[in-house]
Amino acid sequence: MTPEAVALFDQTGTIERINRGFTEIFGYRDNEALDRNISDLLAPPDRLKEAQDIRQRTFRGESINLETIRKGKDGEHFNVSLRSTPITTEDEILGYLAIYRDITDRKKQENALRESEDRLKTILETVQAGIVVIDAETHIIIEANPAALSLIGLPKQDIVGKMCHSHICPAEIGKCPITDMGQSVDNAERTLLNANGQEIPILKTAKPFTANGRAYLLESFVDISALVQTRIEAQAASQAKSEFLANMSHEIRTPMNGIIGMTELALQTDLTGEQKASMKYRRLKRPVNSSSMAIPEIFLRAVRSSFLSFSISMIFR
Repeated sequence: MTPEAVALFDQTGTIERINRGFTEIFGYRDNEALDRNISDLLAPPDRLKEAQDIRQRTFRGESINLETIRKGKDGEHFNVSLRSTPITTEDEILGYLAIYRDITDRKKQENALRESEDRLKTILETVQAGIVVIDAETHIIIEANPAALSLIGLPKQDIVGKMCHSHICPAEIGKCPITDMGQSVDNAERTLLNANGQEIPILKTAKPFTANGRAYLLESFVDISALVQTRIEAQAASQAKSEFLANMSHEIRTPMNGIIGMTELALQTDLTGEQKASMKYRRLKRPVNSSSMAIPEIFLRAVRSSFLSFSISMIFR
């Protein structure tokens, strides 16, 4: 337990008695502290006016509670809580009491926590992903960063304190995918409702966490509208390619089969030597059992290559 330094002083501020805790905290023994002015002994130069003001208010009968800075025998400054109060009977003031407690460790923890909160606030305000904190039980939105507010299209005061259902989440009350249906959401495609009721496609992650004994959800998301639109266009291009190739295959194979068949028939008729040589050369160059497929396939490969280039350009344009 942290010791308390207790000093009894008179109306002039002269110390009359101290306890053991006073020696532990400030380092002064009885013979070093008694008959010394309490303000001059403990207050750093920049706190002397404050100490004198506290003493005067105590003399007027006030009880003062505050946190301040005091110095020890070794000259080191540290944080203390101070209670200065008069000791009274029904009709007179018997003396004045000052009680000090060293709160240096607590102040360090508070400062570290404040710095951590400032760093977190800076991250939340500058990150490009939308982040919201939601009470897991009530589904009330507790916090939302600027990126989330921008995507939703509402100021912070119109978001915080509202239920996530029908404000940013299209799920109905009682049908939350995470808390009610037990689903996990990790880099999953979901939708976000904006101020106009429009559903925006997002890539979302939601993680549960506990703070001060209460369950919360930390949701982060990014707008993937452009990616979804690009994917739709690429799928449409792929479908168009497939339909085109199917039609072209039919349109090319049908006349080519006719040409090849006529070539076979022509070879069975009376032809000049030059005509027969030409027909035989073409038949040797494109055998009957494969020519009906070879020419269309060469053409179709070229078409597929063109469509592949087109699809790639659609995705990365």
